[in-house]
Amino acid sequence: PAAVERLVAVDPSVQSAKLAKKRIAQAPFPVEYVPLAGEEISAPDHSFDCVVSTFTLCTIPDAGRALQQMLRVLKPNGRLFLVEHGLSTDPKVQRWQNRLNSFQNSMCGGCNLNRDIRGLVEHAGFEFEQLDQYYMQGAPKFAAFLTRGIAHSASSPG
Repeated sequence: PAAVERLVAVDPSVQSAKLAKKRIAQAPFPVEYVPLAGEEISAPDHSFDCVVSTFTLCTIPDAGRALQQMLRVLKPNGRLFLVEHGLSTDPKVQRWQNRLNSFQNSMCGGCNLNRDIRGLVEHAGFEFEQLDQYYMQGAPKFAAFLTRGIAHSASSPG
């Protein structure tokens, strides 16, 4: 949106930064790439209006700690916007996710199929103001359960 003044991208993957280089150059606002893990956001407390997490909580080694960092850097009325794949709400699909997780983890750079995204976000101190959970069309259910939402600090007014 036009209101965006700057973007800080936190990602330990240098390869991701290379892939995004052209889009970063075309952005209508400054983009700062910080090559750090999500568990180590080097920014002052309450310094961001929003945090966006897309398909990262499956791979970050300590997703709970990364979410705590996201909460720490958000301003009191800041928002977390996320879309992530993870643990299904269907026990039959969960069994397949648990069976296939070690294979997925070793073949896909540490990606986990069986992380309870909603639970991780809420346990870190966020409260959802909008939440959608569904299966992405065209993909096998074990890999396609999505959590999409907007959350804020559970201690700040919604």
